[in-house]
Amino acid sequence: RPMRPGEINGIDYFFVTNEEFNQVEMLTKEEFKVAGGDTWCYGLPLINKDEDYIVVLPPKSIQMLKDKNIEFVDILVKVRDEERVRRIFDRNK
Repeated sequence: RPMRPGEINGIDYFFVTNEEFNQVEMLTKEEFKVAGGDTWCYGLPLINKDEDYIVVLPPKSIQMLKDKNIEFVDILVKVRDEERVRRIFDRNK
């Protein structure tokens, strides 16, 4: 997806072209169709297994990791629908 104001490439996300995205070995890979016909790609690249990472993933990606027998600790954070909607509108200002 396009970078939002205030986001930093390599910190918030890694913003790459579709070609670059498809060349990287991914543990998870998802595509989302968005308004206007664009497709946004999200994925978790295969990373150094000797280091610890904190990542935010949707349930579908967590299941992909479980299916691949990747060792990890998952923590579910529940957010009320009203808060999720507020955040969506706030980030599009």
